[in-house]
Amino acid sequence: MDDLKIPFLLPTFQAIPDFKTILPNIYLQPDFRKRVPLFYGQGRKEIIETYVNNINEIIKGTSYDLEVRLMWDDALGLRNIGAGPSAGLDLEDNVMPKFISHNLGVTSGYIAGIIAMQYVAELGKVE
Repeated sequence: MDDLKIPFLLPTFQAIPDFKTILPNIYLQPDFRKRVPLFYGQGRKEIIETYVNNINEIIKGTSYDLEVRLMWDDALGLRNIGAGPSAGLDLEDNVMPKFISHNLGVTSGYIAGIIAMQYVAELGKVE
């Protein structure tokens, strides 16, 4: 998909000392809506689900153990990454599509952030 004209922002993490947390700032490609059908068609959803299953296996029984869940949408792709009972990242589809955090702590923020980064990377691989 070489018609991408607008660069998107690279993923970063924002340290917020007043709240003692570190939050992910993960942006999607501006043309992500065009990429989603190709993403599904190329089996990339399964790649992300395997990635998350591996993360769940790694953190199970550790001090980082939390339930990681994914919510998918046929048109928008990955809509939510749940990291624990009430925390996660939600897709905000506006001028600059990105994942918005809610109730994330340091650990859940890192875990949700690396999943979002892997998702954006898989979206970038579609042909």
